[in-house]
Amino acid sequence: MLGKKRFIQCIIKSNLDEASSDFLNQFLKWKSISAQNISGKMDIPILPPRESSCYVFTNPKIEILTEVRNNFWDTLILGELNKEEKLKIFQLGYSKVWSNLNSINNLPIESFSPKEKSLVIWIYSGKPFLDIILKEIFESIGHRVILPLQWTDLLESIPSAKPDCVILNWDLALESNRNCIERIEHSIEKSNHIPLILGLKNFHLAGLAKNLMNGISRISHILMTEKQLLQSIVQSLFIAPNPLIELERKSILHWDKTVRFQLKGIELREEDLIHKINGEAIKMLDFAKQFKWLLDDDLFH
Repeated sequence: MLGKKRFIQCIIKSNLDEASSDFLNQFLKWKSISAQNISGKMDIPILPPRESSCYVFTNPKIEILTEVRNNFWDTLILGELNKEEKLKIFQLGYSKVWSNLNSINNLPIESFSPKEKSLVIWIYSGKPFLDIILKEIFESIGHRVILPLQWTDLLESIPSAKPDCVILNWDLALESNRNCIERIEHSIEKSNHIPLILGLKNFHLAGLAKNLMNGISRISHILMTEKQLLQSIVQSLFIAPNPLIELERKSILHWDKTVRFQLKGIELREEDLIHKINGEAIKMLDFAKQFKWLLDDDLFH
């Protein structure tokens, strides 16, 4: 079930034609959202928009994109982006892009919080822009995220925040302190709380076997690259709630035709027919599409 919803705070229009811009304006009005158009860097507000309103930027330059990202507003980019533009916004930490201009009416301007217990997720990938992207994905589906300043903050977070999941860059942790594994194990023992640890690892670096023997595998059963982590998280959003489609067995008339569409016979048979489509499931799948661009392998080259 979907819980409380909140609206997007900022929309960035990229290469939109006049018709698409007009449709967006009408769509926002239909949703009772007040759009405030921002033209230049000096006009960027300090405070986030009021409830049921959003800031709208049109083809902003890199310095404005950077400023908006630094404000940590919940932002969606609307428009078709080329390879260079995708890489630029990826490295700035943007996570939401909607490029299907034929379905602006399905624009995911709402974030949903699940009614079940949310998770506490602690993230230190070593790359601030990647941490922000992961944070926005998790928060958009209702989880709470902790972004530390350094990996050693985990030693205090385990007993205090009791994170359900930890995403940790083992290369950086081991580089700064060879005893990091033992220190994390000590924090776990002291707090009597065992988080699930997803480990980030560059498998091209020397010493992987030694690191595993020294204890990474004891507390981090899953090791993956940044690309594998991000793509697996995004792909998990596309798991359709069950059942997506409800079927009902009914009697139908089957019209048996030849390849020349001549009628050979009519048969009464039982078939599974679509009874009802789970509208909530469809809405969640549409919501996930804004993150689909993050599956592009070129972002990690």
